[in-house]
Amino acid sequence: MKSNLKDEKRKIIIYNRNKKNLKHVLRLILFYIRVITVLASLLVSYFWMVSGSFKSSNEILISDCTISGQEPLWFPKKFTFDNYLKVNETIPMFQYLKNSFYISGGTMIFTTLISMFAAYGMSRIRFAYKKHYEIFGSFRNVGKDIHK
Repeated sequence: MKSNLKDEKRKIIIYNRNKKNLKHVLRLILFYIRVITVLASLLVSYFWMVSGSFKSSNEILISDCTISGQEPLWFPKKFTFDNYLKVNETIPMFQYLKNSFYISGGTMIFTTLISMFAAYGMSRIRFAYKKHYEIFGSFRNVGKDIHK
């Protein structure tokens, strides 16, 4: 009688484990299907953009979905680097890049200076609830990683 009960309990435990494993596998499969779908849609967009950069201006402008024979093509008929050579003539790209470096460099220096003064104040000056503020400051970004 006792061995019969033990055997049934073992069967129930094994059944529950298999059921949990099956749910876990199905969740993983659904997760990867979603990841692959999102990744494919993003990569198709980037591929279309890069493919268009190697097309001539006429090939891009002539393509029309409503007229047969003029549908947009995934690959250019004739690869050309003219768009890359003329990029600075149509748009001052290098000026924009230089401006971005100025803005990001200035922001980085300003943030470092402000943080330096704040850190000095935190280390030297005593104030109410200093320990609580330090703990909050130390762990405020950790919660994002734990929540995953």
